[in-house]
Amino acid sequence: MSANQTPKLDDDQAIRKRLMELIVHTSQAELARKTETSHTNISRYLKGTKPPASFLSKLARNMNVNPAWLLLGEGAPFLSSVTSDVASMAGNVLELVNAMNSVSKLKLGELLGKDHLKVLRQLNEALTAHENLRQELNRQTANVMKDVLQKFDGVLKEGVARQTAARYLEAAKQLSRLCSDDELLMQLAQRELAFESYWGTEIRTYELQRRLFIHRLARTEDTDEQFAESAFRHATALHSAHRCKEAIRVAYSALGMMRGKPGLDYWRNQLLVDIGMVEVEMGSLHRGFERLLKVHTTLYPNNLVISQVAVTVAQMYAGILDIEGLAHSPSALNRNLSFYGLRFARLYDDAGLMRSAYRWFVGNEKHLAEPDSTASIVSRLALDAIEGNLSKALKEFDDLNKHEERQLVRQQHPVFHAIYTDYTAMLYRLGGEKSKALEATEQAFGEYRAIPKIYDVRVLAYGMNAINILKLVQPDTRNSTHKAMRSWAEQCIRRYLSKGYGCFKHLMPLLGDEKSAAPHRRQ
Repeated sequence: MSANQTPKLDDDQAIRKRLMELIVHTSQAELARKTETSHTNISRYLKGTKPPASFLSKLARNMNVNPAWLLLGEGAPFLSSVTSDVASMAGNVLELVNAMNSVSKLKLGELLGKDHLKVLRQLNEALTAHENLRQELNRQTANVMKDVLQKFDGVLKEGVARQTAARYLEAAKQLSRLCSDDELLMQLAQRELAFESYWGTEIRTYELQRRLFIHRLARTEDTDEQFAESAFRHATALHSAHRCKEAIRVAYSALGMMRGKPGLDYWRNQLLVDIGMVEVEMGSLHRGFERLLKVHTTLYPNNLVISQVAVTVAQMYAGILDIEGLAHSPSALNRNLSFYGLRFARLYDDAGLMRSAYRWFVGNEKHLAEPDSTASIVSRLALDAIEGNLSKALKEFDDLNKHEERQLVRQQHPVFHAIYTDYTAMLYRLGGEKSKALEATEQAFGEYRAIPKIYDVRVLAYGMNAINILKLVQPDTRNSTHKAMRSWAEQCIRRYLSKGYGCFKHLMPLLGDEKSAAPHRRQ
């Protein structure tokens, strides 16, 4: 064992260590009083005498100690953060442990002796007790777990209490260790996914959704509504994780399996909208926009929300709808559109527009981008850089990327890493530090070209890299690397303009005379 490794404790040592922690939380006198145990005996337990099950049972019953923490070291020491019903299960947990201990004490060799029938009977009784307790424990746990999940749903519906939601989710995950109800475990996985979708990262969301989809697919005997919903959510998770080609393949495969099945029109339309949205964001604006409008015109009024956001985003890409128009649009009461409003505003080096966009799209209301979201922070830091506070903006962005949990996860993803390098270049450029801006832009350009083929870069990301290049590299540069970068940027923007992406038309004065060609990555 190396000097830095912590010796692994056996079960008795670990329980003794947790008893010491309980005394720190309370006192030895209170422990003695609540468990009806003498101070002398408690001192013996702390020094190495094995505490009896009755003592541990009283800790759980009388002091609300979490049995999972006491026996396994998992979860919080006390159950006060969960519902009081959980504490009533503590005795059953310890009885279950006792039943298992009874089984472990039976010696296989005894089965060969004259008392083997008696031993077999003891074994059968212990196993039966074990199974009965497991069933009772599962029943009680299921009721509590349902209650915790309902409370989590209530918090998620409000959308503003991340820490409370995280506590309920952690409580449900601890309870799941004592629960064997497959449907409840599936519901927990769905809540964990919802939490990640709302407050976590696209990477973790994709991992959870993939696991759920495979689980659902393996248990699907017929293409039903649950399968359709799971397929849609898997496709959108792939889209968010920049695996857009794979998202389209999953969506088309699901549509094929759903063909001719009644009652699935809602999810068919959702999948078609997602395909259209991916096409719009991947450079096929006309095809994607046409698909979205086709779905939009066939929906009943109460289902228009399915396609409204995607149609609005497509209008922004096309240059039909500007930032101010989005802010005053009836469809603007949507958090996703608020994020898009901030992203599109950053295509312009216009402090007034970015300031207005921040005012319109950032806030604590449910339909606005949260002030601590990456999109909101980057927009605010861009304003700081324009207004002469570059050092402050760079330090805050650096701190965000080094210390914020979600950013640390995202930076392991090659597309997100390239995007954040480009954001650094943008901050330097807006702050007037041309040489450092060019260095970061060159780094981002290289990172985009090195992205593995399983991932896809969206129009806005390539567009921002092209904008940085066009505003930093002169058309007559003699540097071969910069010349290649400038050529790619001009081709990129020309190609997007030719495909109807009017959101880039303000860049036309920066373009040279070269003919358009598709932006590409190194093969």
